[in-house]
Amino acid sequence: MIDLDYIKGLTLRDTDISQHIMLLYLLPVLISAQRIVELGAGQSSFALTAAASKTGGCVHSFDLTRGAICRLFPKGEGLLDHHPKFIFTAGNDLDPVYTKDIDFLFIDTSHTYEHTKLELDKWGERVRVGGIIAMHDTSIHWPECRKAMMEYIEANGYPAVHFPNQNGFSIIYKI
Repeated sequence: MIDLDYIKGLTLRDTDISQHIMLLYLLPVLISAQRIVELGAGQSSFALTAAASKTGGCVHSFDLTRGAICRLFPKGEGLLDHHPKFIFTAGNDLDPVYTKDIDFLFIDTSHTYEHTKLELDKWGERVRVGGIIAMHDTSIHWPECRKAMMEYIEANGYPAVHFPNQNGFSIIYKI
């Protein structure tokens, strides 16, 4: 099983999201998330799966290829393959039909304006009131992703918190 000590170890890796890994673990735990959806697999998959293990929930992860999960973890390859709290779907994250309400949504994919806008429109409507949408790469260094996110926040009147470090990390609270 993936535990908190493992997550602490992830924060020591020098990646563009390592400083946000503990937040990715804590946010779903704080809201007792049962349904966690991740768009764009990678280091985040391990933190979210640890959170799901803690809350009794499940992570549904979508990415173009399964290789995304393992690209940062050659020694941990296969670690999530049979984890009971992790379900992976390879393909375009705009294609799958997902009809359940979502407690916690994490977006870290193409970073283009149009794709991010479509993701927020499609997946954001599935996030329950009181749920959280978290996004990576929302700093000024990713203007297209940031623009789509800001338009979504403003159009819906959702409160948000932005952290500019490591390409940006934003937390949107769905009210």
